[in-house]
Amino acid sequence: MTGCYARGVPLSFLALIAQVACHGASPSDTATATDADADTDTDTDTDTAPPDPATVPLAGSCPADQLFGAFGVESDGLLTVASGAVADGVVPLTVLEEVSAEGDCRLLRRVSLFCDPACSPDQTCGFDGECIPYPAAQDLGIVTVEGLFDPVEMTASSPGFTYYQLGLPSPAYDPGALITLQTEGGALPPFTLYGVGIVPLEIVAEEWVLSEVADLEVHWASPGGPVRSRLHVRITIDQHGASPIQLDCDFPDTGTGTLPSALMAEFVASGVTGFPAALVTRQTVDSTVIGDGCVEFAIAWSGAGEIRVEGYTPCTQQADCPTGQICNTDLEICE
Repeated sequence: MTGCYARGVPLSFLALIAQVACHGASPSDTATATDADADTDTDTDTDTAPPDPATVPLAGSCPADQLFGAFGVESDGLLTVASGAVADGVVPLTVLEEVSAEGDCRLLRRVSLFCDPACSPDQTCGFDGECIPYPAAQDLGIVTVEGLFDPVEMTASSPGFTYYQLGLPSPAYDPGALITLQTEGGALPPFTLYGVGIVPLEIVAEEWVLSEVADLEVHWASPGGPVRSRLHVRITIDQHGASPIQLDCDFPDTGTGTLPSALMAEFVASGVTGFPAALVTRQTVDSTVIGDGCVEFAIAWSGAGEIRVEGYTPCTQQADCPTGQICNTDLEICE
């Protein structure tokens, strides 16, 4: 990524990186938070033997209301990017509200925040309707990622303190390899986070049909052997914003997962416009507490699932619609 652009993959760490990248911070603005959790991954003793990737603890994702930042090594089959950013607070708009949950899936809704008077450019609207300073990007010094075919050493880039390295091979590591991220020399205390090399994702070539009356079983190629990864699915069906709800599922990486019909019925009832999208991500995630917040590190491989909503036809022109329906080109849906 460069500037205020992140590739079109709505993973949590890339979304937050994009948010932080658009709001720079001078060194005088950086925080001096300390690590509040003695049990988190902050050991930087080079004399200690590296952990076993089969057993190294992976703390999982940060709670959304504590996510100060994230790093990731993300592949899509064509290229691999290492990137990340950490702020001194949570961006309120990135915290989604859980609407419903069943099994491995949740419906999440973007919360509408309103401040009157409107916030200035260096502020954002807080949860209580009051303007707060926009979380400032932090200088982490040198960030290294080891365990890849090509080791990575990153320093901060403008705007803000964002980190990225493009042009890594895909795949960029061996499956099962220990991948270690470390920071050194920044305004925040140094920290270490771990990932494990994952098997490239292969989505089974089938159309996913969201139904209000039947569960949907989705399939992908299982990695086989001992598994440290999980499979994350994110689905959006209202591309024009009438109802800002998404369906998120976090499955064991076994090759199959179930989307419950009850959640899908509620999901569809919230609104369908445009072309539905399904992002599928195999990943390992580690995290650590930094001051009042949390930072995570993901090894991820993403792809798109083929999906449609039963009873709805997306369109860009009249020829896309069945007989008797008209293409609403504003909403890109046949009516």
